[in-house]
Amino acid sequence: MIAEVLPVKRLPRSMRGFDYEIPRTLEATVKRGSFVMTMLRNETCLGVVVRIKDHPFREVKLKEIDSVIHDSQLTQQELSFFEWLSEELAQSVSTLLYTFLPDVPQQKQQAQKNDFEKIAFTLSRSETSSLLGQASLLCERRKAFVYSADLKRSAALISFFAREKADQKIVVLVPNVQDAKKMAMALSFLSPLLWTGEDGIKKRFYTWKRFQSMDQGLLIGTKSALLSIASNTTTIFVVKQQHEHHGQHEQNPYFDVRLVAERYADLQQLNFFALDRSMSTDALAHFPPTHQIGHPTSVPPILWIDKRIESLTPSSLHLLPYRTEMIIQQYLEDGKRVLIAYNKTQKSQYIECSSCHTIMRCLACKNVLSEEALVMRCVRCKQAEPKLQSCPLCKQSLFTTKGISNTSLAQHLSLRFPHTNICLVDKEHPDVNPLSQIVLATSIYPETIFHPFSQERFGCVILLDADAPLFYPSIRATDRAIYQLETWRSIAQIHQADYYVQSGSVSLFDDMYANPHLFLAKELDERTAYQQPPFWHKACLWLPKEELRKTEILTNALIQKIRKSVPGVQLLGVAQDDKKGKRLDVLFLPSDRQEILKLFKQLPDSIRIDTQADLL
Repeated sequence: MIAEVLPVKRLPRSMRGFDYEIPRTLEATVKRGSFVMTMLRNETCLGVVVRIKDHPFREVKLKEIDSVIHDSQLTQQELSFFEWLSEELAQSVSTLLYTFLPDVPQQKQQAQKNDFEKIAFTLSRSETSSLLGQASLLCERRKAFVYSADLKRSAALISFFAREKADQKIVVLVPNVQDAKKMAMALSFLSPLLWTGEDGIKKRFYTWKRFQSMDQGLLIGTKSALLSIASNTTTIFVVKQQHEHHGQHEQNPYFDVRLVAERYADLQQLNFFALDRSMSTDALAHFPPTHQIGHPTSVPPILWIDKRIESLTPSSLHLLPYRTEMIIQQYLEDGKRVLIAYNKTQKSQYIECSSCHTIMRCLACKNVLSEEALVMRCVRCKQAEPKLQSCPLCKQSLFTTKGISNTSLAQHLSLRFPHTNICLVDKEHPDVNPLSQIVLATSIYPETIFHPFSQERFGCVILLDADAPLFYPSIRATDRAIYQLETWRSIAQIHQADYYVQSGSVSLFDDMYANPHLFLAKELDERTAYQQPPFWHKACLWLPKEELRKTEILTNALIQKIRKSVPGVQLLGVAQDDKKGKRLDVLFLPSDRQEILKLFKQLPDSIRIDTQADLL
């Protein structure tokens, strides 16, 4: 008998398995999904049997399988998952096997106890009642989006669901290692398994083995735990659904765990629940109002500081208006700590009149304009306008581009509040001084430092530049802005703090919050008109870094091939990326997806393919 074996190593996307003869002594043990050891190019190689055949593809002398790893194998469902995923990502099955199961340990490992701490947390009676009601609704749904303000409330909701559905085999996918550990500590009474990318190969393998053998239970992991959803899983939770770290778009194989998990859940009719603090435009397309549970939080209420109004009052720093300084001073005098959120990587570069401090705004949507080489461009609708020669209000001709780093802001705060202990928190300064009266933090604070189960308290949280995400050159700029607002609101809620938001686009945010569903529905209509995701799927092709002429020839040939195979496809031209080289964006209708993926599978490996760029 002949076994077709997939080597567990990176192979070209078009390459399939290799035929090996099964020795008579192993015929009873070798079957589809078996892990075997073979010789490949004079090296011992781990492989997975994908099918058993009576005859080889060609009449040639075949090598024999060396041995079988008897206590480990992929189930039929897991192997089918890899085959399906290889088509979805335009990758070889071997490459995906290597990504998620790079090796099978030869020595057995003793069962290890979970090494994370146990933490207890409490919720108010009203919140507990609300979460129990949401869990009850989840038990009646197969697919839903649940409004969940933070990790603490997400953990409570999952625990209620797990107790109500004790027979379920549940996978909880979170965006990073810190969240996975915090979730595991909060749900320690459910004895969860933990699977993260920082675990060694041996630990990940035996975590998968334990989960594979369970009839019910709970596994918490990051995107590296994607394999676990095929281990007879019945329910998938994606926590912090909008978080960009759910996607792997910086290295091969490119994938987005949100899209993979949802499509696989739909294919296998698994329960699929997305949890987050706010609804995005993309999420609304997947979860219409009938598939939503709960409501966005309004606690604490947002106390707006309108920079357009405050700019009329003289201040020592444009980013810190007089009113904001007075707010900080008042809380300090009351003996309360102040948390200031300002992300130095999102500098708000906008154009302001040096004389009257009027901010230049788009004529179409009234949002702020940023400066480019030849024009001024709206950060939201991208409409270009000629550079102004003078201010439309005071007729002066001197303009300045505004923006300040967090280190400069910390220095200014030290001068403004000279007897105050100020702590700067960013990637270079990741520690928070518990004695500091003012904490100036970047986005690293909610990502890696903030603990939703801590008892730390602040008097107020101030988001200094709510407009910064609006400058992001993407159709998701407004989604990013709302998500940043809600991220810091959830932190203020945990810290039992007042929440101040400083913005020059208060009217835009008012429109968003007045009727969020209507606002998002309008955004969806605009995406339909402009043929954007989620109504069109998006893929990115990264062309090899070769000499210019070769790249141009390859690009032109590729464009012609795509247009010939799928006439309705939209090609967005070739963009230059300093790190990855030239990029070709491809937009296509969902009905053309299979044809596009079939074409991608035939492309040379020198072209890197991200078939799941919908959420980029």
